[in-house]
Amino acid sequence: MFNAPSGKEIIKNIDIPENEHFMGLKYLDYNEDQVRKAFDDNRYEFLTRHDHYTVTGQLSLKGNVKNKEGKRLSIISAMNLQNFTTTVSYDPSNPPIENYDALGMIDAHEKTQSDFKGAKKTNKQDFASYIVEGMRNDRDIHLPVISGWQTDEVFCDTIFVVYHQVDVNTAYGCLYIPKKPIMQSDGQTQTAALFSVSQNKEAQELGALENLLVTLEIELNVDNVKAAQAFADRNGRGSKKNKNLVISMDTAAPLSKLRAQVLAKTIFDGRIANGRSGGTSVTATENIVDLSTIEQMMAYALTGPSPLKPEHFKHHHLDVLKPYADEFLSMLSTLFSSYWTHPTPPNDDTYRRLYVLGWPFALKGIALAYYYSKQDELEPIKKAMLERDLVRADMSAQESFSYRILYTEKDIKPLLSFKELTDRLSQINWIKHKKHWADITGYSLDVDGKKKTWKLKQFGEVVKTLNQNQMIQVTKVANKICGKTWKDLTSDTDESLS
Repeated sequence: MFNAPSGKEIIKNIDIPENEHFMGLKYLDYNEDQVRKAFDDNRYEFLTRHDHYTVTGQLSLKGNVKNKEGKRLSIISAMNLQNFTTTVSYDPSNPPIENYDALGMIDAHEKTQSDFKGAKKTNKQDFASYIVEGMRNDRDIHLPVISGWQTDEVFCDTIFVVYHQVDVNTAYGCLYIPKKPIMQSDGQTQTAALFSVSQNKEAQELGALENLLVTLEIELNVDNVKAAQAFADRNGRGSKKNKNLVISMDTAAPLSKLRAQVLAKTIFDGRIANGRSGGTSVTATENIVDLSTIEQMMAYALTGPSPLKPEHFKHHHLDVLKPYADEFLSMLSTLFSSYWTHPTPPNDDTYRRLYVLGWPFALKGIALAYYYSKQDELEPIKKAMLERDLVRADMSAQESFSYRILYTEKDIKPLLSFKELTDRLSQINWIKHKKHWADITGYSLDVDGKKKTWKLKQFGEVVKTLNQNQMIQVTKVANKICGKTWKDLTSDTDESLS
């Protein structure tokens, strides 16, 4: 804590020179003898007051530096969680009560509050769980840079002390930034999660406040127009990420680990599209499904209707879930390997032209049917997976999970036995142009409202049924398989051409 030395003249903030190249930022070069002496003697006003945070890092201009109006100024800094929450001051999911209107931040503030009433609230909890898992050493933590901004209303009170001038546009030093909120232009959910972790007892005991390092970039001298444009540029440019490619690279995720453990020695081993290894089009036969579909199939099989998201699967769940995942994928391999032929024989049609088994809606429906055959065992597990808090403070996450499974009320009966399920699946006619599948999926129509058809090598002209991958189709398939009228699915009647 700095205190003004007695008997020495204090240098006012207003008298600190501004650096025109760095957008008029108050700028002190510590390498200059006069500046260093005054600084070491605590003669600067900002050193004697308590209305600034210190951020040590790299200050730089960004964008087109020749554009006086378009260039931007920011500092990037690595800091521990304690310093991060202190510096940012603004939990976007639980904003502090301040006069944001006076700071010119009221629009962003109100939008933030609105955002966290919806899906972002759940995402925040998932992100926080991910960080706590990392603090337990269950996984590595990979946190992207959080991009924030501070209003131009306080830029005149911001001061940079440069220790090393890297080049004309970059300098390393210490920024004295007013104790005002820092809004997020990118990383809002992550910021809310970090605030949540900072208040989590387990995370605190694991040393998160001191040992979790976060990278923060703060853009300075920003008004609402620039803030909105920054958000749009970060979130609206270019194509969205390839989901299958992300899944293939996320080897630390619990569901990815479970998938890797159970796929070996099944028909799916080496035949899953990962974003780079070919696709799953109607003519492609090497890959049966893509990574996103196989994970959704596993989620349906293990957690049933309204399947849990991948981030809700935790490492301490895997030992309990693995036998069921093994059984499900082994069942598919045993019953359906002969359908998924690759390469396609010369006089045959590809399996996706012929069978509903080539399409995600049917495979997910079978997965849901598997859950229904095991729901007396899997429903208590799912309920335990949904509980986030420890049963007791002295219990580990694994112990709490096992305790909840043991003591969850088990009053649910399966819709059918696993043997009944496999018997039914082995008798069903899976050819996709049959009437019982058209009744579930519907069919394509031409501009005149007539059924669309296509010609198959083995069957001639048939109705072109749909392959819509929607929850309602998945549910219809599962309910039909498990229901009293399941034998309708064994029919050999084609959907009529007219």
